[in-house]
Amino acid sequence: MWIDKYLDEYCAWIRDNTQSQVDEQTGWATISTPYFGLFNDGIDLFAKKTGETITLSDDGATISNLELSGVTIVKTRKIFVQNILTNYGIKLNEATKELTTTATPSTFAERKHALLSAIIQISDLDTLATHNVSATFADDVRAYLESLGQIITPGFIAKGATGLEFSFDFQI
Repeated sequence: MWIDKYLDEYCAWIRDNTQSQVDEQTGWATISTPYFGLFNDGIDLFAKKTGETITLSDDGATISNLELSGVTIVKTRKIFVQNILTNYGIKLNEATKELTTTATPSTFAERKHALLSAIIQISDLDTLATHNVSATFADDVRAYLESLGQIITPGFIAKGATGLEFSFDFQI
């Protein structure tokens, strides 16, 4: 089939753009993938083989990067993260913020793909950073008020009796 050629090229591209290096002292291998993370940097995975078990990790980068971008993983966001982890069979070490999974030589490719998929989905939660949610909520309120035919003044500033200025998203 014609598509097989393109699938083969895609697989070759992934392989050509994935580098690995093993730290001989620790036994941990760094896998630099061609995928981009939250800050438009490459996503790196870490792997260590002990007997027939391979541990794969993000070394805590995914959750730490989310926190750096202003996302606090509490309540609903924590549920979102847990659902993603459950969907891919990934574990989160709360203390180290590290995402991990284990594989065998025969399941390595699948488990590596699952960890990468979870990292990408969790990183997408940066859209739930407080400043993004606030801006989106204000847009929704504005659209709702306009749908009702309300006349609004956006970015309204009122000066109080003491001379302090108060900023409001809208004046109705």
